[in-house]
Amino acid sequence: MGGERKIALDALQKIEEQESYSNLVLERLPGGLGARERAFVCALVYGVLERRITLDFVLSRYLRRPVEKLDAPVRAILRMGVYQLLYMDSVPPSAAVNESVKLARAAGKTSAGSLINGVLRAFLRDGGELVLPGDPKKAASVRYSAPQWLVSSLMETYGEAAAASFLEHSLVPAPLTVRVNTLKTTPQALIARLRDEGVEAAPARGEESALILKDSGSLLGLPSFREGLFHVQDLSSQLCVRALDVRPGMRVLDACAAPGGKSFTAAQYMENRGELIACDIHEHKVELLRQGAGRLGINILTPRQRDAAVPQEGEAAFERILCDVPCSGLGIMRRKPEIKYKDPAKYRELPDLQYKILETSSHYMGRDSILIYSTCTLRREENEQVVDRFLDGHPGFAPCEREALGGSWRRTLLTGEDYSGDGFFIAAIKRTGTKK
Repeated sequence: MGGERKIALDALQKIEEQESYSNLVLERLPGGLGARERAFVCALVYGVLERRITLDFVLSRYLRRPVEKLDAPVRAILRMGVYQLLYMDSVPPSAAVNESVKLARAAGKTSAGSLINGVLRAFLRDGGELVLPGDPKKAASVRYSAPQWLVSSLMETYGEAAAASFLEHSLVPAPLTVRVNTLKTTPQALIARLRDEGVEAAPARGEESALILKDSGSLLGLPSFREGLFHVQDLSSQLCVRALDVRPGMRVLDACAAPGGKSFTAAQYMENRGELIACDIHEHKVELLRQGAGRLGINILTPRQRDAAVPQEGEAAFERILCDVPCSGLGIMRRKPEIKYKDPAKYRELPDLQYKILETSSHYMGRDSILIYSTCTLRREENEQVVDRFLDGHPGFAPCEREALGGSWRRTLLTGEDYSGDGFFIAAIKRTGTKK
């Protein structure tokens, strides 16, 4: 699998150097890879990204200089080698070491071969096992491969047990959850159809039109996908739309819609009757909305290129508004593990942008209109504090209890043993005063 390791190395370098999202890089892997080879590349890339802090902790015991001072390809090769030794039981230790040395030559780093060989063999001589540091916070950071600031923040906010459960499950691959297109089929019929196509599907707990797929391969190769019988959507996003409580004939706005999953689910609840405006600031993402709606047979969706933070004069009131704002994305670390390594200082301006989008969206609400504010992060600064700031400054709006949120008006979802969806925050707001 030497060729696959070189592909994995190239992907890791692209993610690090260009700050690309891992899922997008892996979607563009070279053609010609078989299913087994592609699975190996993806497992190695995601694994190294997910466990970077753990891997660097191990490497630091055997290096004379800091890991970050190493040449980038050499650093990546060492991480890949330790990951294979620690977490890939299917790879013999000798192969992990020897292939790492060969990979250095393939990457033009022949002179680093002795260093790579020495470090990996020294780790094996010491037992080849992870030994955690004594300090509890440092140990948690190494165990869950999460920055100490993030570990501390989650534990202070949600308690040690819930935070540890979330961090542990952030290292487990997310299930492939899809939404049945109820405009064209039923869950039972789709399960049978997928079975005929060689894909195992089972109902997902919590959402009646959600299925979890196993061994699906590329969805683009499935006739049922091409025919628009389902779209990919996590459980938390589906719950978010259910809380919006859209109905046939309503006028609905999805203020930050791309890639469109929530809009598509809303259209299904609306039975393809009414008006659904789906917006995004980027033109190419607006085109994705148009294409997705076409594949699913949704004709009430109108895609628009629009900055959600800029008020639109003359816009008529909407009965329902979905405000799924840009965020730090810490609730989806299991899908994009590189997110957790970003400098938290980069999140500083997000709450003001989120507040501006929420406030702008509220201008389009008539009396008794309902707005859902949501994020896929777990930071209170981007969640509760944004919503509370809005409500404190706008007396014509009030919390709105929703059955979908367990009778509360807002809810934080944590990935864990009892919940397989993404980390998410959902809050419902109702306009009680007259629209000016």
